[in-house]
Amino acid sequence: MGYYINCPYFQGEKRMTITCEDTMRRFYDPADKKKWIRTYCENDWGKCVHSEGMSRLYAELEDSNLSDLLKRARQAEYKERAARRELKNINVEYGKRIVERDQAERERDAARSIAEKKHAQIKRLQSQVEHGQAVCDLQETLTAYVMHQCGLDKIDMQDFAKWCKEYVFAWEHQESTTTLHVKKDPEG
Repeated sequence: MGYYINCPYFQGEKRMTITCEDTMRRFYDPADKKKWIRTYCENDWGKCVHSEGMSRLYAELEDSNLSDLLKRARQAEYKERAARRELKNINVEYGKRIVERDQAERERDAARSIAEKKHAQIKRLQSQVEHGQAVCDLQETLTAYVMHQCGLDKIDMQDFAKWCKEYVFAWEHQESTTTLHVKKDPEG
């Protein structure tokens, strides 16, 4: 991507960084880096806090009667402070990333726990459905057996519905036999 850099302190850029004369600045979003370059490096470089600092340093050094060695030492001190500030910013961003990671891990663990509970609940419900189906299959088989023993091959559903309103029944299960008890429903 081509930029028209006007800032005299700009030295280069990579995917997530901008290198200025005093230090390298790290960005965590490429859009933020692009916006910074477009706003400051290309246009209002004099309003950039980093270029303002460098401009002040050079103005101060130009006006002083310091030897070249002392001027270079002042430049090194300034660059060291800039690097420390950037390192502090990186550490703050790193701390934020750790907090975000920890939060994401807690959310993942909570979601995993909920999923495990739901899975166990589904397994219990599947087991209940399977048991209910087995009971229904047994009842159908028992009905077919009784009908066959009585020589019946069909059931009149209207008579059956009427019978259900008039009678109550109960099954008595013992080890090898099942007994049916039927009586008129006193409320029916």
